[in-house]
Amino acid sequence: MDWSSRYETPLSAVFSREYKLRLEWRVELALLKALESVGKVPAGTHSAIEAVIASGKVTLERTLEIEKSTHHDIMAMVKAISEQSPEFGGFVHFGATSQDVNDTVTALQLNECKASIRRPRAPSSADCNCVSSYSRASGHTHAVLSLLRCPPALTAGHSPVGSDGGAC
Repeated sequence: MDWSSRYETPLSAVFSREYKLRLEWRVELALLKALESVGKVPAGTHSAIEAVIASGKVTLERTLEIEKSTHHDIMAMVKAISEQSPEFGGFVHFGATSQDVNDTVTALQLNECKASIRRPRAPSSADCNCVSSYSRASGHTHAVLSLLRCPPALTAGHSPVGSDGGAC
């Protein structure tokens, strides 16, 4: 049985390696566009690299293959692009650090998640009072979920499910 997707959530795709690579391309393209607009890279660099990426010639598979020898995700991505665009590939990642790219990618990922993540309501003692009944009726999983909503201030000095089975 394949368990690889057992714990996937709607947010899993945002943090997949393939999607991260697509965001890395997006960041590098934005950098090239900015550099081109101030004359730091030759005219046409952005569009040439954008066309190479859009063509599908730069792949996750090739990037991961290069990463095995470089041990560096961003440099592997840069090399994979440069292989497909010898004329303009040397300008990819110009003036940036890998951390610049990684931080920007992380910010983009978190921004995409924002709409999917609900802010929890303020916890109350009522949240904790159901631990015992959930535990008895439905098993450990529901008890743990209830405990996650139970703030330390409400359980101070008490075990979440006492020896008598009582709630916090």
